[in-house]
Amino acid sequence: MTAALSPAWSSGQASVSRTKDAYGATEFAGIAVNGQINASIETLVEPAPRLGWQGAADAPVSRGELLVRLRGWPVGRPAVRYWGEAAQAEAVAVARARSDASDETAPAAVSKAARRWLQLYEEGWFRTGDAVVIDHRQQSDDPRGRIIVAGRVGSKSELYWKGRSVWIAADSIAGRASIAASVAACVVYCDRNQPRPVLLVLPERSAAKPLVAATPAVTVLVDVLSSLLGPRAAEAMTVTALDGGLAAVAPDLPSDAALEAAGLRPYEVPAGVVVVEGPWSAEDGQLTSTGKPRAFALVSRHRESLDAAYAGFEALQERLAEPLREGGTGGVPVRAAGSATAGDGEIDPSRGRAEGSAAASHPTSPGRPTSLSLRIPGRAVLQPRDPSAQAEAATATGTGEASAIGTLSAAELEGRIAAAVDDC
Repeated sequence: MTAALSPAWSSGQASVSRTKDAYGATEFAGIAVNGQINASIETLVEPAPRLGWQGAADAPVSRGELLVRLRGWPVGRPAVRYWGEAAQAEAVAVARARSDASDETAPAAVSKAARRWLQLYEEGWFRTGDAVVIDHRQQSDDPRGRIIVAGRVGSKSELYWKGRSVWIAADSIAGRASIAASVAACVVYCDRNQPRPVLLVLPERSAAKPLVAATPAVTVLVDVLSSLLGPRAAEAMTVTALDGGLAAVAPDLPSDAALEAAGLRPYEVPAGVVVVEGPWSAEDGQLTSTGKPRAFALVSRHRESLDAAYAGFEALQERLAEPLREGGTGGVPVRAAGSATAGDGEIDPSRGRAEGSAAASHPTSPGRPTSLSLRIPGRAVLQPRDPSAQAEAATATGTGEASAIGTLSAAELEGRIAAAVDDC
């Protein structure tokens, strides 16, 4: 073999391609390399009801479970199968249809889905069990599209969005978020009573050095949102630091156009991040033997911080939704400008803090704070246009050094924002 290869290499006729990501299954190898689907393989994207994905109907970005078969596969020849499965093909199809049901589906619907799976099986399609996204927009010259493997169809995390349960592919969100330069590794935490996930992030050491010491999580969250949505959409979102900068939340959402361009549902956009110290290792049970984060172990260890981030997210959403004054339309967010040097508001909505901190309860929601500790370490975005008012605002908030405003009641906070809006 060496002799056969040597002339090609020595003559420079061999072409070299860097393989970043090869995808396949034990039963069906070589499906895709670097997101490009093998030309000898046909693909079919079927709906994944528990994820709310509609398969090929979601085109031009198809989302669902991937089925594959070889091109030219004989009609009527079943797909790859296991020993004894042929005699139980119908029972297997029914079991799979039941596992796919998004709720207590009627028997007739399960029967219809089972017949569909049985038909595909008889036509030679192999069900990978992988949740994928095939984007036909990024590779217009290739009708096969570009494939992204989001995780296993059975690997679903539940959230509660606008009065109903929804499921997301947490592995997909974690994978896309991990592309961010400031993220070494992350896991996605979903509270089934919350509308959006929170990320537990181990920051990249080299990328963490230039972060502002007081608010590292703000920069990490902006970086993650930029990876998911693009820098422009991320910079337009509200990002607020919590817990001394070890957590940050984004209470609002990007535009529908930004979501569509990113191929995300609104409930797939992270509500916040919690930054933790590392390193993670297999010895302490935080990584698998192959170096992948153990989500359950990590979430269990940092559950208190993750729940506190959700509490801050809820409190901030309530503050932004409350009227500034009688007849007002709602709160005005303090926006981070998307960089470590921008002015990042900090709100600490901790439940029952000690030593001089506000711990009053919300009159309608027990355990919710009615006052917020607000600090503005840089410039405020809400700047009045009048020069004299600008000078007063600069004196009040500080323009370079961190300036603590102290603990403000909800009414005082609303009054300050209302005054700034009146002067604009």
